[in-house]
Amino acid sequence: MPSKPVGEITCPVCGKVFHCYYVDTWAYARVWYGKQYIMCSWICFRKKEAEMEEKKSRRGRKKGG
Repeated sequence: MPSKPVGEITCPVCGKVFHCYYVDTWAYARVWYGKQYIMCSWICFRKKEAEMEEKKSRRGRKKGG
């Protein structure tokens, strides 16, 4: 059963306000590090994904070496 309708959401990448009907079925949504991100478009989704991959690779490096 889908969640309740959400309404207007602000994209965390570009800042655009868009209308999201159901978060559960939204194509450009993903959870990274325990937080859910809902993007307005495929372009913003890919930018956020690249940012999170970079963050993941930085976390894996050893300090001082």
